[in-house]
Amino acid sequence: MILCNQRFVGIELQQETLIAQVQGETLGRSLLIAVVVISPYVIYKMRQVRLVRRAHEAVLAAEAAPPPPDTVPLPALEDVIRDISYVVTEAKVNGGAILVIPTRVTVSHREASDDIVDLLVSDALRRSGLMIAGQESTQEGRLVHCVPASSPA
Repeated sequence: MILCNQRFVGIELQQETLIAQVQGETLGRSLLIAVVVISPYVIYKMRQVRLVRRAHEAVLAAEAAPPPPDTVPLPALEDVIRDISYVVTEAKVNGGAILVIPTRVTVSHREASDDIVDLLVSDALRRSGLMIAGQESTQEGRLVHCVPASSPA
């Protein structure tokens, strides 16, 4: 009986080592197949991420770079809107006033389109109690004729 038990014990050890050996080989092959199948996608994604990072860093560098020394900085629209308080007092005294809007202006250090400039200036004039009576274009910019808004009856 002891011999019988030894044989079964010996057979179990051989089967376990054989199973472990087969599992190790299968695991190794599966890992190799996974690396071969997945690596092109990983390379594609890494290039895509690098491209986006480079573009983002280029935008940040362009925004942080000082303007070239030979260019004249554009006037800020914030200064034009700040001048509306002087136009209001002049319009109340004289019945009308002129606001000068330069041809090209910046909003938050970026050049603004004419639509944005018109929208912001007309809103600031409306809140100040003025309305636009007419406009005239010159080389320096636009001359906006402002009059006090008629009070509602």
